[in-house]
Amino acid sequence: MDVFVEQIVKIKNSAARIIAMALIVLATIGGALLLLMYSTNPGYNLLVLGAAALIWGAYKILLLFFIEYEYIITNGTIDIDKITAKRTRNRIVSFDCKNILRGGKYSADAKPVTDAAETLIFCNANDSGAYYLLVNNNGKKRLIVFAPNEKMRTAIKECVPRTLAKDLFAD
Repeated sequence: MDVFVEQIVKIKNSAARIIAMALIVLATIGGALLLLMYSTNPGYNLLVLGAAALIWGAYKILLLFFIEYEYIITNGTIDIDKITAKRTRNRIVSFDCKNILRGGKYSADAKPVTDAAETLIFCNANDSGAYYLLVNNNGKKRLIVFAPNEKMRTAIKECVPRTLAKDLFAD
């Protein structure tokens, strides 16, 4: 039986991220106005180009604040991608469900789980509703923290070995 499930999780901007974006906008406006003020003198026409470059650069930096994660399971292979500004896609991790060692509800104080992993991969912004998978991926134990919905969790349970399926994602 073929299994294909995908889920997109948008990362909400926190207050600190919104403040950082506002500071970038204010600094860009101030810098551009300063460059344009000095460009009125003859011989300083390149400052207009500098102001335009400053605005373009700030726009590109602001796009980095819009992040989504896409979880895809296809016939027992899980792929997790990071999508920035709906333009660039980077593969974070890809693994086979047969390599899952254990999984469950994630909490920040889960010290034994985090100690067992060599690499921590966070694909979620908040701890509420977060789950973890401890995976043996390319000879390394990786702890993946993500926020799958019920459909995604059910698809993962179908693809893991039966001995693990009953305990996987148990609350």
